[in-house]
Amino acid sequence: IAYTTDGETLNETVYLPIVATTATGETVQQIINFALRPITGLNDSAETVESNDALEWLNDMLAEWGVTGADVGATFPLALATVVYAPREWMRGIKANLRVYVAEQYGRQVAPATIAAAQRGLQTIKWSQIPSEPAQAEYF
Repeated sequence: IAYTTDGETLNETVYLPIVATTATGETVQQIINFALRPITGLNDSAETVESNDALEWLNDMLAEWGVTGADVGATFPLALATVVYAPREWMRGIKANLRVYVAEQYGRQVAPATIAAAQRGLQTIKWSQIPSEPAQAEYF
């Protein structure tokens, strides 16, 4: 119920869309730590230089994806404390692709399973953004 300055009462119904999602949130630092494990080792933390490089690569990678049909909804520029919200299957693709890129930058070999996971992950993100129904023509 809303009241006007003239004393009129307005009854309005407001509909708020609620979208069910399986999105999870992980910080950029968590994503980067995962990607850098082949470089730093399982129990070690990344150096500041490594984290900063991986942050730059993650920003570049996700920005590129956004214009090639795999927009994950990230707001740029990402910072280490930024939380990225994405469905679990998308997060796996983001992490695996960053791991492949980081490993290449440091001259490390990547396991074939990681490469396959990266490819599947990116494809999953792209497929999920294809409309389920074709767009309808609008006539003016």
